[in-house]
Amino acid sequence: MTEEAAAVVTYSEPDNATTEYAVSVTVSGKNINSVRKQVERLFPGNKSVHVAKVKKDLSSAERLNEADTFIGEARGIADELRGELEELRDDLPASLRGGTKEAELDDAIEALESLEERLEVAEEECVNIKLPSTH
Repeated sequence: MTEEAAAVVTYSEPDNATTEYAVSVTVSGKNINSVRKQVERLFPGNKSVHVAKVKKDLSSAERLNEADTFIGEARGIADELRGELEELRDDLPASLRGGTKEAELDDAIEALESLEERLEVAEEECVNIKLPSTH
């Protein structure tokens, strides 16, 4: 039986590189160990190679749980961004206060607050969904 596995590989550029990228590749193989060996041959000495079995055939409940998790992560990101923008606004020099830069920050902060509220509602809706039995 053939399994699918996902390999995530990080490739390091020379020291002057400033951005990191993760590359994800999905391949088929007999088992995870054979896939891992093939990937390690392609990227010898790379300690950041990660191979994991691809989950398949998740139940409806598991998929809904994943959606809820993703929504929660998105809400967390929106909250972090809002906090960063609030700090930027609070640290604006006096010369920029009351101007367009402060207004832009206020608009973005308000939009992120609204997004957080909608994502919170979506999380609550995920919890309240009652999926029918498929058996």
